[in-house]
Amino acid sequence: MSFPQKVSFSKPPRTFAEQVQILQSHGLNIPDPVKAEFYLSQLNYYRFAAYCLPFEQNHATHRFVAGTSFDDVLNLYVFDRSYEYSCWMQ
Repeated sequence: MSFPQKVSFSKPPRTFAEQVQILQSHGLNIPDPVKAEFYLSQLNYYRFAAYCLPFEQNHATHRFVAGTSFDDVLNLYVFDRSYEYSCWMQ
């Protein structure tokens, strides 16, 4: 039995605080970083980032439309999850 080769990842793991800083550096307004860290710990950065796409003005640089807040993205996520749940419950 052969085992797959170990994969090296080019991106180092980031703390939740670093993930918040990355989002802020892309122009996302985060008035409560502790709240943002909590939600990122529950959702996963990459899942959250997928919901950021409609709010980006430039997908190549991941720059956000001016005035976009963490809550805007979070509300889209919550709506999507609620909608998905309601579809399954029917």
